Formats: sequence, structure tokens, C-alpha cells
Amino acid sequence: MNQVQQGLLPPTLAEKITQEYLLQIRHLSKQHPEKLKLDPHNLLRQIRFFKDSSKAEIEAAIQLLKEHHAPPEEIVIRQGDTGDSLYLIMRGVIRVIREDDNQNIEVATLMAGDFFGELALLHHIKRTATCKAITPCILYILTKNDFEILIKRFPNMQKIIFEEARKREEK
Repeated sequence: MNQVQQGLLPPTLAEKITQEYLLQIRHLSKQHPEKLKLDPHNLLRQIRFFKDSSKAEIEAAIQLLKEHHAPPEEIVIRQGDTGDSLYLIMRGVIRVIREDDNQNIEVATLMAGDFFGELALLHHIKRTATCKAITPCILYILTKNDFEILIKRFPNMQKIIFEEARKREEK
């Protein structure tokens, strides 16, 4: 239950906050249109662990990814749930929210080229944050089994993902 539903946040303030977020999204989309949509090859090239991969390796990775279309407001992953996949953002904006002491804290706003869900995948722990689609999103899902296949193919990938996960845990 969110703060508006609990009566902790006046509806007018909630509407004002929502409008401010929408304004920020419009601003982002005008400032960085290339960040809102990528083709799969370019998306993978922007992710650190694929930067130096050959065209054949990128093609192999694309074959393992499953596409998911998330409409605005969809909760893609929920804090506390068991996680067995990593998500790559091909198009759209995802907001990362962490619930702490019954307060929702915005941790990050992610766009095309970013990824999320790696902490639960790597450490076999519950999801540490909720990730919600703010705009229509196209996501690629990499399951744990497919992730293990890629690690064998890209030996440096696991190290780089662990480094990124460590940085995010520190935030």
C-alpha cells in the first residue's frame, strides 16, 4: 500500500509529484532521444560486459534473451520477491524504488542500455528493490540458466557484473 492509499500523502501533493516526474521524463526524452530506444546489437554493445564481444558472440547472446513489453506503471520486479533473471532495457524508462521503514525511496532512474535485477541473480537473494516501468518499455530478460551459458562464453562477464552489483549495493 502506498502513502496516498494510507492517507499519509495528500492527493494534491501526490498529483503534483506525479506531474513533476512526467515533466522530468519529457525533458529526458527530449535531451537524450538516443537513450530511449536502441537496437539489440547496440544495446548489448553499451553494456560493459559485451563491449569487446565479437559480432558472433553478440548474436549468440541475443538468441538467449527473451523480449518483454512492459506498459507504464507495470511492476517488473518487486522488492522481497525471489529473483532468477537479469533485465536489460532496450527502450523506455524504469524507476528503481527501495522500501525502507515503510517509505519508498527512489534509488535510480534507468534508461536504454541500463540493466537491473543482477543482485538477486548473482547472490541468490530476494530482490532488493522494486523496478517499475515509467514509460512503455521493451526489456530483454536473461534467465539464470542462460546467464550461466553466457558466463562460460564470456569469462569476464561475471566479474564485471559482480563489480556493478557491489557498487549498487553500496548506494
